[in-house]
Amino acid sequence: MEDDFEKYLIAITFITSFFGVFITNGVIIGTPAIAEDFGMNNVLQNWIPTILVLVTTIFTLPSGQLCGKFGFRKCLLIAESIIVIGLILCCISTTTELFFTSRVLQGLGIAIGNVCEMAIIVLAIDSARRGKTIGIIVTGVYLGTSVSPVACGFLVENFGWKS
Repeated sequence: MEDDFEKYLIAITFITSFFGVFITNGVIIGTPAIAEDFGMNNVLQNWIPTILVLVTTIFTLPSGQLCGKFGFRKCLLIAESIIVIGLILCCISTTTELFFTSRVLQGLGIAIGNVCEMAIIVLAIDSARRGKTIGIIVTGVYLGTSVSPVACGFLVENFGWKS
């Protein structure tokens, strides 16, 4: 039973780490199409990828405090919900302001999620298997980094940036 729980936990954290990076890097491919759609100048266009990374950086430390206070499982569920809400808002955005607000939400969700993932692994996985588990999670990060340009390029080219 314990082994199944660890496998489930590793799979969840792998998937969330993969998609956190996928969302962060994938939007870079769609930036020209997004900027054109919203009529953004070069200054605003540069904020498309930057705002998410900036918000993630700013909220990572407070997220640790938040997760410690309210619990890692609950905060991870909230984080993933915030990311999904941010993605939906991104797709239905009709203004630059709403689009950037959705990116802020995504960054906030990613910050909370990153902290929760690592804390859950450290707390739930036996120390003998912890290094291997963290290696698997980091593989998800680099896999997301590698796959996102190709996958997002395909999606943007064939279905538009909202895909």
